[in-house]
Amino acid sequence: VLFSSSGAEANEAAIRMARRFTGRPKIMSRNRSYHGGTTSTLAMTGDPRRWFVDNMALGFVKIMDPYPLSFQWDAADQELASKRCLECLHDQILAENPESIAAIFLESICGANGWLKPTT
Repeated sequence: VLFSSSGAEANEAAIRMARRFTGRPKIMSRNRSYHGGTTSTLAMTGDPRRWFVDNMALGFVKIMDPYPLSFQWDAADQELASKRCLECLHDQILAENPESIAAIFLESICGANGWLKPTT
């Protein structure tokens, strides 16, 4: 059991545990996300706040958001949109090499960059 005093601290510990126990370097996270203000959690964050640490923390990969305004297909059908989002994530995992990915961090609803509700 880990008792942390902040979300950033909890995320830092999760990153270290994922890398330590899998032996894999890459951490995937959503493009529009916020995970904390420390070096690793900022690198995992998907907005301009991370730019000054991008060269300092290696192994962080951004996943495109499953957000209808960024779709290149008709998002009227929620089931089809969800399926296509999962297919895109699957393709990106394959492109990154599944054997190199330690963890995928996802916020169910991103609040730091506006209230973005993904397809369900």
